[in-house]
Amino acid sequence: SDTSADELEREVIDIVSDDLGGSFRPKHVYTLPKMPRTQTDKIPRGVIKSTYLEDDPGNVSTLDNAAVIDEIPRRAEQ
Repeated sequence: SDTSADELEREVIDIVSDDLGGSFRPKHVYTLPKMPRTQTDKIPRGVIKSTYLEDDPGNVSTLDNAAVIDEIPRRAEQ
């Protein structure tokens, strides 16, 4: 539900702020149902970043859970 997602967002923001300091406090936290993964089970951070920045993420056909990339928010939507 939205309430649990909102609670999770607040909790993550508070943890980052407490552990790393206020200057690292994120403005937003986004949750996804699953994370895209490479065949060696790594999270393709470059693909996530490119998608958010509205750049071409490259070939994602070999990723597990590649469909979740469409659920990554875009910077322009903020």
